[in-house]
Amino acid sequence: MSDDTTAEVGSDSDGEKRLVRQPWPRVAGRPGFTQGRYGAVGNLELVACAVDDGLWVGWFNSDRIDTMEGAAVGQWSGALRFGRGPRFVSASITQVHAGPDWLEVVALTDLGELRRLVWSPDEGFVEHGTLAEQVVAASALVEQPDGRYVAVVTGAAGIRALTAIPGDRYPVISFRESKVEWACVGRAPESGDVLDVDAAWHIDHLDVLVVAGGRPHLRCPTWSPGSPALLDDVTTARLAVAGEATGIAAVTPSGHGMLIEVCAGASAVNRVHLGPAEQASIGVVTHDDGPSWHVVVSAAGSLRHHTIAIGTGSRQIHRSVGDPVEAVVWAEPGATTVHRDA
Repeated sequence: MSDDTTAEVGSDSDGEKRLVRQPWPRVAGRPGFTQGRYGAVGNLELVACAVDDGLWVGWFNSDRIDTMEGAAVGQWSGALRFGRGPRFVSASITQVHAGPDWLEVVALTDLGELRRLVWSPDEGFVEHGTLAEQVVAASALVEQPDGRYVAVVTGAAGIRALTAIPGDRYPVISFRESKVEWACVGRAPESGDVLDVDAAWHIDHLDVLVVAGGRPHLRCPTWSPGSPALLDDVTTARLAVAGEATGIAAVTPSGHGMLIEVCAGASAVNRVHLGPAEQASIGVVTHDDGPSWHVVVSAAGSLRHHTIAIGTGSRQIHRSVGDPVEAVVWAEPGATTVHRDA
């Protein structure tokens, strides 16, 4: 748990509940997040690796009306710890239609085991075994329009796709492993060990991003050899797609975060500096005012949340400060922490 206790920042009119603020627990490795279907406009679901063992999960309240339950409007919830035992180095979270609307967490341990954990309203998070071993990096679980699940991994067996079709026995499903073919590639990996992989659905196909030889390489049928170069000297990168816009959250060896944005047919890329970073995760969040890039950056044990309008880089706004991920929660009087173990 965090060593910090809660600090009161407000209360309801009756004084029965306090609005308290508390830093999130310290984290390690790469976080993951997604916009889900809970809440009136789609809350954000965040998962991060604990510094010792297990995972932390929380949510961002995107609603407009405050119900004074859990996270305040426009704020993060407290963190719930689960998956105790293994030490994880990266994690991702996806809300799928099966269940319905259950959460799929895919997390990589420091021993190279890719594990699957599934959340349901009745049972919370339940472990569902190891998807692959000797893994270096993995994408989030992507739910395709036809209902199939796919995750892309890299490791001792090369770049592989893990696919499954949820059926009547869900959440019990079997994943099938196959090689990722590099057809329709503008820039395939040329040299060096593969350091990272990610994947995202792009209109009618799956895009795959690979970091190798210090550069990100994009497998996308709409990406031609004449497309602009993305970025040199990268250690890790994550991928998101919003219509014809592609967003990549990358980290350099010097520990600097960067949002790289490119649109189909563009002659250049837009870049937004994200400040100090060890790992980063990116997603597309859609509200009434349209879609935007959201990036969660990990640095020095803490998380920052960046919200960046699509096309920002092209409007000469090249830097984002981000907001710390901390809990601002409605709590009962006397509560000393808003974080807990499952």
